[in-house]
Amino acid sequence: ALFMGLQSLTFYIALAWLPGFLQARGFDPAAAGGLLALSQVMGVAGSAVVPTWAARRADQRRTICLLALVEGTALAGLAWPGAPLASLWVSVLGFVLGGTFGLALLLLVLRAADAETATELSGMAQSVGYLVAAAGPAVFGLLHDLTGGWAAPLALLAFALVERTAVGLRRGRPGQIGPGGWGRGKAACRGPGPGPYRPPPGAAASPWSRLRPALRCGPGSGHGRGVVWAFRGHGGNL
Repeated sequence: ALFMGLQSLTFYIALAWLPGFLQARGFDPAAAGGLLALSQVMGVAGSAVVPTWAARRADQRRTICLLALVEGTALAGLAWPGAPLASLWVSVLGFVLGGTFGLALLLLVLRAADAETATELSGMAQSVGYLVAAAGPAVFGLLHDLTGGWAAPLALLAFALVERTAVGLRRGRPGQIGPGGWGRGKAACRGPGPGPYRPPPGAAASPWSRLRPALRCGPGSGHGRGVVWAFRGHGGNL
């Protein structure tokens, strides 16, 4: 919830304040609006690329650290007096924010042990997350009004970045959340096991009715790797 909320906080601040910030750096309103549109286009690209890349790994902590490093670099580039290479920094920031949003949604799926848990996680993350994010533009503007400059508002973005990275590192490690709480490695991959088949009373004598699924995790499988569906029936495995 905090990971998604802090990402959305930064996104909403950029959406509301990026044009005004760029105008304070000497850009005319048309150019500032064009750069905002550029950041949104790059965000669409990031939301497609980053989750696809991160989903191929059992551990998303390196992805989270890389995104945080790139986002911090983009913010530093925009904060530099005159905002040189503004088009580059705005594009990078939009790409990273879009990718981080996609990664937040991906983590809801990867860390849920079943569909019911995924639904509960999604409801909590979006409810709490957007509640946190909604305050972002107002707090950013308040800091700007109180200080008369951009140092304090940019410090808010830096704080949100650090906190989001810290939260992401805790939930980016391999593991799943289920009815029994947080698990890691093979402990999170549990199934009924491929034991001997015993048909329920009154079951039809069909070859397919004797198939029984069993989820097994091999050594070092992590999430989504080494998962085998074994069907035991008629004295053999399919």
